[in-house]
Amino acid sequence: MSEEPPAKGGTPSRPLAGETSTPAPLEIIQPPGWPVPQGYANAVAARGRQLFLAGQVGWNPLTGTFAGDDMAAQAAQALANVATVLRAAGAEPRHVTRLTWYVTDRGEYLAARQAIGAAYRAVMGRHYPAMSMLVVHSLLEERAKVEIEATAIIPDPEDDDQERALLIGPNSDDLKKIHAEVNQLVNQRFVLTTLAITVFSVVTALLIPKGTPQAGAPVGGLTFLLCTILSMVLFSLFLLSHLLKGMLRVFTTYLDVTGSSDWEKDWAKFRRTSYLGYTRPQSLVFLILNFFATVYPLILSTVFSQVLEPAPGAWIAGILGVVVEVFIWGMAFQNWWDREEPAKTKWQGMKGGG
Repeated sequence: MSEEPPAKGGTPSRPLAGETSTPAPLEIIQPPGWPVPQGYANAVAARGRQLFLAGQVGWNPLTGTFAGDDMAAQAAQALANVATVLRAAGAEPRHVTRLTWYVTDRGEYLAARQAIGAAYRAVMGRHYPAMSMLVVHSLLEERAKVEIEATAIIPDPEDDDQERALLIGPNSDDLKKIHAEVNQLVNQRFVLTTLAITVFSVVTALLIPKGTPQAGAPVGGLTFLLCTILSMVLFSLFLLSHLLKGMLRVFTTYLDVTGSSDWEKDWAKFRRTSYLGYTRPQSLVFLILNFFATVYPLILSTVFSQVLEPAPGAWIAGILGVVVEVFIWGMAFQNWWDREEPAKTKWQGMKGGG
């Protein structure tokens, strides 16, 4: 999805949530029930010193030389001229409340829309004020194909400081990127779980006796060593999975705090209840795998009447296995070192105490 100025105004072809989120002192006005416009706002309310810019065309104001006869190139230069005038007045592109576009050819504009959108974002960033677009027969400058008027509100210093401190919130492009990142994190956690099962299968295949062990014989130091290493590997993979879950919570709490996803709000409430789903079954897999890695020497000694020796190996493998089991249980089911609340608190602080 590309975000460009509208083609002759109107609503977008499909509703997009969170497209024009702008902090105070600029307030985006969105009528209830209306589809959220793509790449512009229906209205903007603002307070501060008003700044009215004359129409800017796609030429170099110092030389009167046009950027070319390509509409996208002229639009990029016209936007750059708008930004220059803004800065001369002590304003920035984020202070623009309205843009009026005049283009001489609707078809050429639509054909160049993607390039114009890229040029817009290069100058204006993700700021989308109220916009209008008019198709005119011609402009005063003969070579001009686009002219852009702008209105800006330069906020009072205290309002500007407040604006800089607040979260802007994601637009539709950002939401797509965030959801893609979330999906990648979820998939990576499944990969780690699959890897844990694979490692467990390989090690246990090595541990299975090739013949019938002699009764009364020691389990052996190699068995304890492999079980100890297996527990350490399983915990390392679980720890990586837990860190990925923490990164996942950074994204989901951002969507929750900015109000960009009703699902995330509902899911956050659901996670506070008792449930067994989503990430917990993966953690349960780690618990089960480590449990068998810990008790495997005991199983050998019980089934084949072997002795749990050497004793130091038995103690080390057993204690480490129990410690790993406790940590997996605590981190997965008791929220030890969980990043959700710290991440949410940090986002809320950036939002302004919301």
